[in-house]
Amino acid sequence: QATEPCIDLALLLQIPFCVVPCCVFPSEFPHRKTKISSVTTAGGIAVEEQQRVVRKYEEFVPYLLAKDSRIRTSKLAFHEGHERGNGEKNTRNIVLYMLPT
Repeated sequence: QATEPCIDLALLLQIPFCVVPCCVFPSEFPHRKTKISSVTTAGGIAVEEQQRVVRKYEEFVPYLLAKDSRIRTSKLAFHEGHERGNGEKNTRNIVLYMLPT
């Protein structure tokens, strides 16, 4: 639950960080929205943007990355994960980090 506040604080203080996002907690954080589409006029003006609540890990990581262009990702070298009902592994091995400037 502290992943986003940790990133926000590090960005505010301009200090490096490293986190491994895990759980999304969509019901506790309904303000987290991801852009799913937009319509742009020929002049480059966005006239419509659709968003939805971030509910999945696959949406959470890009949501966090969008906070600042200095945030980088890497993948941890392990392949274990929780088994999903459909037989897929649910591995949470993406590291988000920001290096000192």
